[in-house]
Amino acid sequence: MYYAKYFKESYTVLFLAVTGEAEKEEEWITSFGIWKQGLKDHKQVIDKIITKKEEFLPWQSYFERLKEEKVDLRSITKDLHNRLRVIKFGNKAKPLFIGACLLALRDDDFWQKVSDVNFDKEEDIPNLLKNALNSKKSLGIKGYLPLKKKLQELIDSNSHLLIKQKKKEHRLSSILKKIQEEVYPLLKTYNTDIISEFYYEFLRYSPGDGKGLGIVLTPSHIAELFCDLIDLKSDDKVLDICCGTGTFLVMALNKIAKKEDFKDNLYGVESDDEIFHLLWMNMILHGDGSSHIFQTSCFDENKKSEGQIVIEPILEKVGFTAGFLNPPYSQHDYSEAKFILHLLKFIEKGREAVVITHMKVARGGTSEKERKELLENHTLKAVMTMPSDLFYGTQSQPPTVIMVWVAKKPHQGETWLASWKDDGYEIKDNKREEKEKGSWLKTKKQWLENYKKTKKEEYISTSQVFTSEQSENSWLPEFYLPVDFSKVKEEQFMESIRDYLGYIMAVNKVSDVSSTSLPKLFEELESSPPKNFSLNVEEWKEFQLIINYNDTDKKGLFYAEPAPKEDHFRTKNAKPHFQNLKQTIPLISNSGKNNGCVGFVEKNILEMPAKGGCITLGGFGAFFYQPIDFYRTYAQDGNVWVLRADWLNEKRGLFLASLLTNAYAEKFHYGYRTNKKVINDLKVKLPVKENQEPDWEFMEKYIKQAISTLSLSLSLKIQFLQRLI
Repeated sequence: MYYAKYFKESYTVLFLAVTGEAEKEEEWITSFGIWKQGLKDHKQVIDKIITKKEEFLPWQSYFERLKEEKVDLRSITKDLHNRLRVIKFGNKAKPLFIGACLLALRDDDFWQKVSDVNFDKEEDIPNLLKNALNSKKSLGIKGYLPLKKKLQELIDSNSHLLIKQKKKEHRLSSILKKIQEEVYPLLKTYNTDIISEFYYEFLRYSPGDGKGLGIVLTPSHIAELFCDLIDLKSDDKVLDICCGTGTFLVMALNKIAKKEDFKDNLYGVESDDEIFHLLWMNMILHGDGSSHIFQTSCFDENKKSEGQIVIEPILEKVGFTAGFLNPPYSQHDYSEAKFILHLLKFIEKGREAVVITHMKVARGGTSEKERKELLENHTLKAVMTMPSDLFYGTQSQPPTVIMVWVAKKPHQGETWLASWKDDGYEIKDNKREEKEKGSWLKTKKQWLENYKKTKKEEYISTSQVFTSEQSENSWLPEFYLPVDFSKVKEEQFMESIRDYLGYIMAVNKVSDVSSTSLPKLFEELESSPPKNFSLNVEEWKEFQLIINYNDTDKKGLFYAEPAPKEDHFRTKNAKPHFQNLKQTIPLISNSGKNNGCVGFVEKNILEMPAKGGCITLGGFGAFFYQPIDFYRTYAQDGNVWVLRADWLNEKRGLFLASLLTNAYAEKFHYGYRTNKKVINDLKVKLPVKENQEPDWEFMEKYIKQAISTLSLSLSLKIQFLQRLI
């Protein structure tokens, strides 16, 4: 146990202790357990007496008894949120108070009092908490005076801390005990930026969700990936000019084994007062109280009032070899591209900066001046598209890309492009977590291997030449990667058909179905498993989807009609009429549900409705067959297009719409919307006959067979099939 105690400051120690003499004793006492790094006590797993006749277990048996409990940080956060709400802490004050408790627990005397619940009176705890913050192990250093003052003012300002709550779990002593037992250990044993996670979670409960500040906190596993992309070393000097609560700096510190040699190399800039104090606490709790963090804007040009730190001359003298950045989104004064340029200004020539930013920076069509300046002065080494749900839970949930830039070397040659849409996480119980244990590590290993080799893999990664003269071109990987039609599953076809059938019910095209029968109908549809149809995509042929009017050969399947320029039928102006549908017209939008229909509107004499018997293509890649006349919504970006062809009927339209929607599901997003150039490049793979022409008969039979498998009433099924004859 003595040796375990010695090593536990730097390692998580597994120990096996045996007492007794083999020649004199008839029995031995054996203990096996774990002492997690940084904790003040160990956890006993086995403690038993072994007689002379028994054999010691092999090592593997001991390890099998040691089960690491899965940490549910979301549940811990929710519980603390509810407790702190009772004692009247606001959502922005909660992570600050938890940080104060974690710092106070670094004091040995206060730790012991909390551990033993040794408080004479509940109302004495706030003063004991403030006294603990004065100790040298907490904030008893002169340089920490502003932070200590902030935390003590936070404690003094809440009179409810002095009240002994009726329920034990709402008392300050119980809250401290929970933080000690469930949160403090995570600082050393959990590879996540805990303070940032708490701030992120509490922000979810706040009105506006941080959107007004453009706050989008980087997930810890992505911040860890940044360190691997740049191959961080202990002698690197790291800069983050928008460091928020410090996730990148904390992950960088965790990455380097010899922290004492590295912690003085970290620099961060944060302008928001509340976030800055969280950042300061975060760095102290992770053993880096001496890092160079500054509360100011990273831009000096608008600093007019006295007392503001002029930061740029300070940063220019350092000579940074690595930069990390997640810039604020949709700021009025500075675009995301402007922040990237500003970061690269401080990075040494030939060294790299890694950025995660809104997809619009890579898409083009915005910040053209900054995009051109970036390519004229720096090298765009790589662009990787992130999962669309990476920031799940935030109000904005922005689509993002990672960019790797080489500073102060004008762009030449190829840029590696990759679609990193699956990071091994999924949405479970309204939160984002690993699909299975180790899925992220497996994914990260593959990503890094492909990145370092600039591997070109069909549908996943490629390379493209960009020039500053053509800076308006998209840098998005999806723009240059083909679509993998083999990923389309029969279940997805069924889902699209269900959606279409529900739409038919809504427009009252099936005469014997009343509105009261719809819930039962959809319940039946949900419970009906599809048959295993054979879609041998490998033998299908690729076709140009749109006929280009400038192409004399007129190759392609459809003519495309853009949306009207008028804005009579924006979604917000639509007045749905569900009682008398025969006198109303469907309003088709960019929506990916209900056949694109967002309501029904009265006919307007100023605009003729679009004729039915066509396929609509929404701004975000949703294809739908429209059987009747309709109006289209008008938007600044991503208008609804109409695709027409003489050979098109309902069966063929359903097949193509289902196929295209599901095949292009990951292609279109807020950073990559439909426009004339985009749709002219669209391709589709279709089954073909011996003459290599589309096999329309197969498609029609497939749809009819798919419809027949749905669990509908016999009369309804017959009527629907009659529509398809």
